[in-house]
Amino acid sequence: MIFNEWQYSITKAEMKKFELAIAQLKSKLVPEDENKQICYEAYLESLQSQIEEFTEEIEEYENLKNNQGKIEKLQYDSED
Repeated sequence: MIFNEWQYSITKAEMKKFELAIAQLKSKLVPEDENKQICYEAYLESLQSQIEEFTEEIEEYENLKNNQGKIEKLQYDSED
């Protein structure tokens, strides 16, 4: 979870590095060797997974930041 602007900017910078790594990986030929192909795909999936995690954290922080000071109406439903 991102707690401040410093972590927010670091996370965005790291996400760009991962996106660049994916672009570089995709620009190379997929290995023909089955074992190397499996490693290639696993590496690609791990990079994509980390980007998804970064994206979720960034969106969560931005939502919290944009809604700071706003409290939505709470509703209590009795279970009578």
